[in-house]
Amino acid sequence: MKRNGTGNITAAVLQRDVDDAECIASAKIWTATPMYAAPISRPNTAAYFKLYSNRTLILLRRSRVLASEPEDTSEGRRRTRIRKRRPAIALSPFRSPRKKARSASEMTWTVEDVGFDSTSSLEQASELPEQIEAVPDQGTFNEMQLAPPIPPLDWTSFDTEPPFERCSLFTLVLVHFGFYLYLVLCYFNRFLFPHTVTRERNREGYAPLYSPFEQVFSQYVYRRGRICYNRPVCSAPHSDITLMERTSDDYNWTFRFTGRELKCVNLGSYNYLGYRGGKAEVEAATRRYGLALSSPRAELGSCPLHAQLEIELADFLGVEAAMVIGNGFSANSLTLPGLLDPGALVLSDAKNHASLRLGLRLGRVAVRVFRHNDMRHLEQLARQARAEGRWEKIVVVMEGVYSMEGSIGMLPAAIALKKQLGLHIYIDEAHSIGLGPRGRGVTDMYGVNPRDVDVLMGTFTKSFVGMGGYIAGSRALVSRVRAHGHAHTYAQSMPPPVVAQVLSALHDLRAPSGQARAAALRDNTRYFRERLRAMGVVIYGHPQSPVVPMMVYSLSKMVACVKQLTAAEVASVGVCFPATPLYQARMRFCISAAHTREQLDKALAAIEDVADELGLRYSRLKPVSTTTSIYKVLAICFEKTRKVMDLF
Repeated sequence: MKRNGTGNITAAVLQRDVDDAECIASAKIWTATPMYAAPISRPNTAAYFKLYSNRTLILLRRSRVLASEPEDTSEGRRRTRIRKRRPAIALSPFRSPRKKARSASEMTWTVEDVGFDSTSSLEQASELPEQIEAVPDQGTFNEMQLAPPIPPLDWTSFDTEPPFERCSLFTLVLVHFGFYLYLVLCYFNRFLFPHTVTRERNREGYAPLYSPFEQVFSQYVYRRGRICYNRPVCSAPHSDITLMERTSDDYNWTFRFTGRELKCVNLGSYNYLGYRGGKAEVEAATRRYGLALSSPRAELGSCPLHAQLEIELADFLGVEAAMVIGNGFSANSLTLPGLLDPGALVLSDAKNHASLRLGLRLGRVAVRVFRHNDMRHLEQLARQARAEGRWEKIVVVMEGVYSMEGSIGMLPAAIALKKQLGLHIYIDEAHSIGLGPRGRGVTDMYGVNPRDVDVLMGTFTKSFVGMGGYIAGSRALVSRVRAHGHAHTYAQSMPPPVVAQVLSALHDLRAPSGQARAAALRDNTRYFRERLRAMGVVIYGHPQSPVVPMMVYSLSKMVACVKQLTAAEVASVGVCFPATPLYQARMRFCISAAHTREQLDKALAAIEDVADELGLRYSRLKPVSTTTSIYKVLAICFEKTRKVMDLF
């Protein structure tokens, strides 16, 4: 092998067992260390070779040859022309034409960067082959220049989200110890006092409906916190919401209504832009088309309102076409199987929504998970996948705003990786509509071209206060989804009154009043997050994300926090295991543009009181006054002692 001063291996001639054709390879190395070639035995195939260096691994891979006729026979030299591969794209950006069988005489070698090699230098040296032919002169291959390898992405030009504050070891140990101790007591209780109402009857010969752990968890753990879930409401979800108070006389096995209604500050709904609904438009659509069309879109479930919404939505998002779907969850789970085939590789974020995971399972595709919002890890996986050379398409599946973490997907970095490595991007913007100066989502927030994203998915259940979802992108993509996606063919179409409501919200969002709502959402989000951080509680997410998770870590503290906030007329949502890891129970607050400063101050005051009583000031980023905290703890203990004494 021979290398010039710029670090390029100009040629490597390796004898093949199939015929006596020469293989010409050119590769760029990033280190000044010597490189070696070692054969890999593959039966019934042409030999594979590895090129080793201390930090770089280069794999010689097969490709098709146009012709192998000798040229320049006067000098006894022989060259081959390498045919460029056809672009693996058909009607859909995720489908590629079928590959034809290649004979051994049609194969030659190309070079592709694989990434870093973990093999030590001594092991590399021990694998040196004994048969390596002499390398011809540099001038032999002047006309044969392959594309240079792709350099690493420069991450200094991209803003990265700061890492989440980690739970302390002391808190982690206490949470695990408390949970496992509670499980032990639950098993003892179940053994000594079994619940006859939950015993399965007449199940001889059948498998049990639930596993033993599921039975214990649902009957003893989940039941204790049932008062915090499935709470009935009796008003529209605006800046405030009215809850129907209920109580239980048998430890949350059953509930009864007290007849009292609680008007609370709404920190649990996804109405980020604060729309109430277009009453006149909804009434007109109901009188003309009825409440539902009772048919899928592919049959008798389309009306002029659907076509109007698709046209205006595509123009609003800045793409060629869009397709609306009757259910937001189905927009992911029933669309991905029609876009992907077994020859595609999906690089999925670790915190992706359940609808995305279900869609990938139904699509039966290979999935590799990268760490949450870690673009460097994504780049590493993408380079490894490209080097394998067996994937027709590599698709990055991510979200705009992650609903449990409150973080925002690093879309500019993902687009840069797409352009550099030839990837495709599928982004779920269910929670991100409302961000940016015009409220168009993360593409508007980061100022990127929406057409750089292959698939834009979203729902109408959040900022548009409706139901259903959409898929937007190129016309070829939308045509593929209509033909192969199950949602268009089998799922129920969006009801016309709901379509009219979404159109009303879309018209308002494109007007100056809608941009004012987007600005109010940014101001409320910044104010709420700054006040929470000043309290000393641990919050997750991006500074502009309207989803604000506050960590309580313990399941019991989550239940107590929801109860006490409800008593203080603040409606909130608690999330715990199995929706989150065992030690990461949290309160999730959703901010709206309709919230007034007085409502936010009322909610923050209630949260501060709960944080003092339950001990939720876990943050170590900003020190809290020790003297003040001691006095507050002593005051709380004195107040509780006084209440206990009053009972006697």
